[in-house]
Amino acid sequence: MCNLLQGQNPGHFAQTSRSIRLAGRSTSVRLEGVFWTALGEIAAAEGVSVPRLIALLHDEGVDRLGDIGNLASLLRAACILYRRRGA
Repeated sequence: MCNLLQGQNPGHFAQTSRSIRLAGRSTSVRLEGVFWTALGEIAAAEGVSVPRLIALLHDEGVDRLGDIGNLASLLRAACILYRRRGA
């Protein structure tokens, strides 16, 4: 076994919902704690709030991908891609 999860904070895996506004509409996003933490770190590095970062990622996703079927999946992928690029 890879033991990747051994000793990790259980809060990393607990899902939490947050309400945000996208294009003037309120929506709820449910993510695991580790992704909310990553979004907070990315937002700080980019000099924006987490809700603003989510709005920017949503808009970029719509521009590049068209319809976004699942915003939470887009955000998870964005967190992984951001980490992979070494930022």
